[in-house]
Amino acid sequence: MLENPVAALLFGFVLGILMTIALSNPHIARALGKICAFVLIAAGAGLITWAIYGGATEFQSLEFGPIVFVSVAQALGWGVGCLAGGVTALVLAFVGRPPR
Repeated sequence: MLENPVAALLFGFVLGILMTIALSNPHIARALGKICAFVLIAAGAGLITWAIYGGATEFQSLEFGPIVFVSVAQALGWGVGCLAGGVTALVLAFVGRPPR
């Protein structure tokens, strides 16, 4: 995915800083969880729609970076997995004490 080692190092550094801030501040962690849930639910709905459309017509492969969807079952499986992960992240973002 990241072929440049400097880009990979920078990505890891930014991700580490973000995780440190999220672990020290629950409000930021909840916001990041909700953003992650939104992205996963949107990706899951899109992949499920692509799989249903591909099942009704001739399926065309879908490339998303290093991931290539070559069958309806593969796109449907990834879509359902992303949707389930997004719903789980959304539920976990709302669990606990309410923000003040």
